[in-house]
Amino acid sequence: MQIIIKNIWKIKEAKVNLNWLTIIAWNNDSWKSTVSKIVFSVIKALQRYKEDFDYTKEKLLEKEIEMLYFHLRSIVLHSKSWNNEIRLNELLKKEFYPPIFMNELTAFWWIDLFVNKKNLIQNLWLWQDDEKTLFHKIDKVKELFLKDEKREDLIKRALESIIESEFENELSNIKLWKVGTITLMEWMIILFQIDIENNKISNVKIYDDILRIKDTTFIDTPITINLFNYLINTINYRWIRRNKEIQFHIKDLFSKIWNSKFEKERQNWFWKKVKDLVGWTFEIIQKGSLWDQLTFTQNWKNIDPINTATWIKSFWILDLLDRSHCLDDSNLLILDEPEVHLHPEWQVKYAELIVWLVKERWLTVLITSHSPYLIEWLNKFSKDNNIRDKFNLYLTKEETWYDIIEDKTDNAGEVFERLSAPFEKLVWW
Repeated sequence: MQIIIKNIWKIKEAKVNLNWLTIIAWNNDSWKSTVSKIVFSVIKALQRYKEDFDYTKEKLLEKEIEMLYFHLRSIVLHSKSWNNEIRLNELLKKEFYPPIFMNELTAFWWIDLFVNKKNLIQNLWLWQDDEKTLFHKIDKVKELFLKDEKREDLIKRALESIIESEFENELSNIKLWKVGTITLMEWMIILFQIDIENNKISNVKIYDDILRIKDTTFIDTPITINLFNYLINTINYRWIRRNKEIQFHIKDLFSKIWNSKFEKERQNWFWKKVKDLVGWTFEIIQKGSLWDQLTFTQNWKNIDPINTATWIKSFWILDLLDRSHCLDDSNLLILDEPEVHLHPEWQVKYAELIVWLVKERWLTVLITSHSPYLIEWLNKFSKDNNIRDKFNLYLTKEETWYDIIEDKTDNAGEVFERLSAPFEKLVWW
């Protein structure tokens, strides 16, 4: 699969293959992360718009029916007539309880269903304002139910939501003033394309929706683990999911960290591989009587995440994702400059682990990096494990008004030379 990005921010053109192991290299502020976030946003919107967003007609209907139910229930609570309160309670349970109402709509609905609901309310002799409000809510349910649901519209709304969260709705090329396009292709066949004008999605076209990649995870910092024992509290977890100020990729990662606690006993080849590399084990243990807690274990001693080095968390967060079943052949893992918290020695071990995931799990991985150590070792381990044909390397080329991301898979030496230039300059100064 290939993603083609044109005229987005300062990126004039980027053609990036997403086949197993892909690296985008160059220094800071070279739009590497922009490419990786676009990839994350497009895959999420295209493949997870039903699961991760509340834009499907079914979910919107559930919300409208719940609002109707809550309003009717508040009338029950404020009813001064004991007999009327009994009638209202019966009505709530038999006719307006959301699961029952939804079942009527989806299983054996008829057009007079909404008229029947209005007649039931009318026979209650409610205050005129209450009756008018309830009728209006029933009309909204009916309007939404009869409305056609187009997949393109759902994906567009999901993508707009992510772009607002990840980019603050700033994607247009500020210098070229041209229409931006994002295209997914496979074997020279266009699967999906969107156009962006004035920072808004102007067009969505879906040509084929069968993709090998079903979900994606974006990691820009392993420090997220520090919050795990706080997040594992159900109230805090729900607050974070509802908070619009938190970027979508962080909420997505929180959700997967949360899910990992349900596989706290899981030990497999990946768990053993990580243990062999770093000498630590990562466990979720019962701490007190309230909930499970995340802990490092070394020499039979449990250590809280806050008291552990950040480099350890870089490995640990992969273990948590594995517990959440996010490291297999149907997933895309995006790592934004993972070397930031890793000494060169640990970059080697990290590269070994990533290549192992690509080879053994068939996991697709996209990495942005400015580290010659990490990139060279990823290249070497790919050769050693006979997956060099699954290795893709790109370099950002900076121009005056725009950047171009060039394919350097067959010229990796240029990438290593350019990234190592500051060190060479220091040596020969």
